[in-house]
Formats: sequence, structure tokens, C-alpha cells
Amino acid sequence: MKEFIFPQFSKEIETELKEAGITHLLSLGKVKINNVLALGKGKTGIVALMPDYKVVKIRRTDSPKKSMEMECKYQMSAYPVSPEVFLCGRNFILMELADGRELPMNPSPREMKLALISARELEKLKVQHKELVRPWKNVIVNENKAFILDYDSATFKPTPNNVTKILSSIPKLRELGIKYSKGEIDFEKLLDLIDFYL
Repeated sequence: MKEFIFPQFSKEIETELKEAGITHLLSLGKVKINNVLALGKGKTGIVALMPDYKVVKIRRTDSPKKSMEMECKYQMSAYPVSPEVFLCGRNFILMELADGRELPMNPSPREMKLALISARELEKLKVQHKELVRPWKNVIVNENKAFILDYDSATFKPTPNNVTKILSSIPKLRELGIKYSKGEIDFEKLLDLIDFYL
């Protein structure tokens, strides 16, 4: 487990993880750190798989955030769009595995609709996700739904614009994004039009 505490080892983080029952992590994923593989690496954390197929995000020792507790709060508020949080602390978030694949840069109409439905659900929860201008890094899609990941820069906002952010990330959909943001089409009409634009 020590190899997943990155970029420098921290006894404080190791102790907190062990006290939470997180003692073993699998070297599995596409990101190499130290001598192990992880599911993901961002500016604030390392994401690793546990033997019981839960996922833990461990705060990086060089993270600009001194705690993951606010990120945990936003992620819990975003459920079920976000993976379910089981436990969190200052240096970690233990959550369910978001089963699926990353949203491709050229998504199918079905994948895009799932992503937009989840983005709209976040808006209903008043959660503004600030990283959806690059949704392929933060959206996991499967047959039935899209998970939106990574709430370290999220905020609560009276009128979030997550749907528009996703639309603006896909060149073919920018025109739809403008129409939607101006109120020229509603969400149901937006979903109907995706097939014609992709």
C-alpha cells in the first residue's frame, strides 16, 4: 500500500488508511506510479482498486488541498450520479467502483445522452462540476448510466450549467449547447436532437 502514497511517502496518510481498514490495494490500472499501477492520478489524488473492488482515492502529499473532506461532501451530495461514498477522511475517500468505460472524445448518441442525463441530475442537486469541459476524463459510461467522477473542484450553485459544459466540449454539439443555454430548446428536445448532430 505504501507505493500508492505519492509522490512522497507519508506515515500520517498510511496510518489513517490502516485505521479505516484500508490495508491492501491492487496494482491494476493504466497509470504507473512508483512501482505499481493505479486507476487514476490527478492533481489532488491517486485512485486505486481494493481487493473487494471498492475504490479509494488517496490525497497526494503534494496536493494543493490539505483535506479531502469537502470533496467527499460534494461527492456524497452528487450521489447517485457520483459513485457511492462508503467512508472518507482527511486523506482519502472510499467509494464504489464506477463500472464502465471513459466517455470517448467522439461518443455515440447513446453515450452522450447518458452523460447529459447525469449532468442534468447534478444540476437538479445544485452541484456545479467544474471539470466537465473535458468530460472524457470525468465521465464513465456503461449500458445504463453515466457516472460523473472527481468532485475536488465542485461547488454548490443555484443554477449550475453542467449540461452546457459537456455540450461545449464536443465540437459537433456546440451549436446545441448555445440553443440550450439560451432556453431556445428544453432538455427533452435536446436529447431528441443528439441523434441528428452526432
